[in-house]
Amino acid sequence: KLTANLSGEYEFIKGLKLKGTFGMENYDNLISVFRPKIDLVKPTDNSVYALSVGGNPLSASRSYSTRRDITFLTTLNYKNTFAERHSFDVLAGFSQETRKYKDVYGYKEGLPSNELQEISAGSSNPQASGASVDFGLQSFFGRLNYDFDGKYLFEANLRYDGSSNFGEGNKWGTFPSVSAGWNISRESFMQNVTFIDNLKLRASWGELGNQ
Repeated sequence: KLTANLSGEYEFIKGLKLKGTFGMENYDNLISVFRPKIDLVKPTDNSVYALSVGGNPLSASRSYSTRRDITFLTTLNYKNTFAERHSFDVLAGFSQETRKYKDVYGYKEGLPSNELQEISAGSSNPQASGASVDFGLQSFFGRLNYDFDGKYLFEANLRYDGSSNFGEGNKWGTFPSVSAGWNISRESFMQNVTFIDNLKLRASWGELGNQ
């Protein structure tokens, strides 16, 4: 298993930053199984019989699977405060996720002896299977935050997501959300209320998709 992550950021002007993140996870798995023939002797009559554990004796199987996950995320973010009371935080971004997976399996019985342990040495009951998965998800998104004097808060989000799980004409969806908050504890009429440290009222609404 190999995992790698790379990230960086660059500030164009004060408050305006570009960030990027790249990640990859690579997984390879190989399983080889050989089931030998084991002869046991009964001490009472010296008769010989074969012992089989976990399947038919003198059989071999091999399976191989590989998976690669790649993620990429980039955002452009701007933060600033105007007239000491109006704070803005604006973000736009793009992300992509991909997964590629493959596996293959082979099995045979009837190997001539314990010394020959490869599948090709088998002569009966051949089995083979294989599968692959190719998946992708792309997203464009944006967010706007506004804060007035730490008292009145507003946020709006918009996502545009596309998934390879759906057919043509149904891959993309738009998902908005909004929220508003009132930091009551920052109001002047709360300054003498000593038994409350923080009091905030918030309401939100939004939609998200399901793949």
